[in-house]
Amino acid sequence: MADGLLDVVVLGDMNKIEFIQGLTMAYKGTLGKHPKMSTYKVEKIDIKPAESLFLQTDGELMGQAPTSFRVLPQTLRIAIYSTS
Repeated sequence: MADGLLDVVVLGDMNKIEFIQGLTMAYKGTLGKHPKMSTYKVEKIDIKPAESLFLQTDGELMGQAPTSFRVLPQTLRIAIYSTS
């Protein structure tokens, strides 16, 4: 979270079973081992598909492409409090 980079996962052409396996790997943190998934760390990404495409970020529907995402360093400040 503090490296100033976006974690991007690109899914290749998958059937339903491969997709479910990929989701399982995502939750376990082992995405890099799936042959049809690629992971990247980037400061900015431009998404320009050939046809209309819905976008999800962190499981939330974010609209449609084309679009761009970029890191805004030190924009979000988080405070953690302990009650114990």
